[in-house]
Amino acid sequence: MAVYKDGIKIPTQIWEAATLHHMIMVSCHAPGCEKRAVFHPHCLWGLFWKRGWDDDFTSAARRFYCRACSTAAKRRVKQASMTGLAVAASVTHPLPFPDEREWKRFLAQLRG
Repeated sequence: MAVYKDGIKIPTQIWEAATLHHMIMVSCHAPGCEKRAVFHPHCLWGLFWKRGWDDDFTSAARRFYCRACSTAAKRRVKQASMTGLAVAASVTHPLPFPDEREWKRFLAQLRG
């Protein structure tokens, strides 16, 4: 569940970022690399929902790897972290939007 810091709700899962309309930034933490990617939260949620993956930021970050670091090391470098951005940011990696009915069905399940 989301955590509160200084009275502000900070998402810890992809679906929470989507309900709060926070963009998701994935950063590489390999030594000397400062690559970042910004994703639309609903699109990223749709991808994880369709594939049945866990959408917690810590486990979801393990699914990402840095292309630049992987090319240099000749193997996949998976040292990513995810954060929710409350500010408007331009999407650097567009993904297809999920079906609106799936999103509404998911929200209905959360409400109980």
